[in-house]
Amino acid sequence: MSLGIVVATKSEIVYDKIKNYIINGKLEPGEKYSISKLAKDFGISRSPVYEAVKLLEKEDFVTIIPNVGFKVNTLTRKEIHDLLRIQGALEGLAIREAMDNIGEEEIEELNKILDRTEKYYNNNKIDKYVEENKKFHFKLYKYSQSNKLLNVLKDYWRYEIWYTQNSDEIKSNICNLIDDHRELLEIIEEGKEEKVQDFIDEHIKDCEQVVLNNLESTKMLVD
Repeated sequence: MSLGIVVATKSEIVYDKIKNYIINGKLEPGEKYSISKLAKDFGISRSPVYEAVKLLEKEDFVTIIPNVGFKVNTLTRKEIHDLLRIQGALEGLAIREAMDNIGEEEIEELNKILDRTEKYYNNNKIDKYVEENKKFHFKLYKYSQSNKLLNVLKDYWRYEIWYTQNSDEIKSNICNLIDDHRELLEIIEEGKEEKVQDFIDEHIKDCEQVVLNNLESTKMLVD
């Protein structure tokens, strides 16, 4: 009988470890690292480390260098701008598609998520804030009833690491995003579809500033 317990594979565990090393600055952007040495440090074979690094390369966090290992990637301001602009266009489409499927019950559920988001913000529980913020977005996307659109947006959310690298230092900016989400719900509730994309474009500008502020003091951001 299955108890519904999911056991992570070695490569998944190593993937999380390396990703956290990147987040915490233990693996520095622009530097080259040996897969064999990491495998030795982790006390495992080279294979799961290589599989983890391949996944991280697919997500643009690293670049594999044949016969050397891998390099941790950096981001330029232009890359951040382009990524967020494309994400904003997709989000605008998803929300417009979702509006026909959002009624009082859905608005109430979304407001509950925002209430939790604000509570975690006020209590300085930034990890929980990030989790609820993501729930809010994907709840909205799901109402579009488009799995294709949902999957494309999931692909862009792999970059959320860049938003939250030093989130404790940008608490005031985070608060502005909560206010933005409450305003968005008002637009949806009033059925003002023509205002959605203009709002999203402005919201994305706020997000871009958060990302830039967040990465300003790190080696991840290069001009």
